[in-house]
Amino acid sequence: NDYKLWIHQKIQQYKKAFNVKKFYAIMIHNENFLLSPDFDEFNNLLINLKKKNITEKIGISIYSFTNLIENVKKYKFDIVQCPFSLIDQRLIKNNLLSKLKKIGIEIHVRSIFLQGLLFKKNIDPYFFKWQNIFNYYKKWTKNNSLSYLEGGLFFILNYSMIDKFIIGVEGTGQINQLRDAIKKYRYISYPKYLNSSDINLINPNNWKTKK
Repeated sequence: NDYKLWIHQKIQQYKKAFNVKKFYAIMIHNENFLLSPDFDEFNNLLINLKKKNITEKIGISIYSFTNLIENVKKYKFDIVQCPFSLIDQRLIKNNLLSKLKKIGIEIHVRSIFLQGLLFKKNIDPYFFKWQNIFNYYKKWTKNNSLSYLEGGLFFILNYSMIDKFIIGVEGTGQINQLRDAIKKYRYISYPKYLNSSDINLINPNNWKTKK
């Protein structure tokens, strides 16, 4: 594998596409690649991009939190992007968030609304086995005078150690809703009942929904 050539081509491609001279971060989006015998070579090339000032940081996007601290230290990642929501709280289990911040890791979270499940009125039959969680969430937000958006968002905003959150929007209307919700933020204590450790719910890679 000629990773050096491939990386060079990608760098040139994205510099042109985004009209930038330098990247803030270059992220690995396939965590299974870490298991490849070629990864050490690839990772050294990424580190070299930092030395050459082509990118400020390097990082990894994950679904699994297994061996995360060890991998971050070994491969000198600066950023971890991971799922986090009031239903998927693996990031804060065993003080993981605090441990990552102590070693200087920038934290980006995604799937903060569990890929929109917290908003949906009608869910796919695959999720019926967890219907009690979604019903409880709807009742709980109503009792606390929160919209479904605010309920999911305020949980994330409770954690000041999180640097950025990543969401998908379908238009300016949703951006405005998000901006308005952020302005209304207040600390909310969340019931433990909403937290699930069922990997078939919290990892979208495991979802077997109808297409």
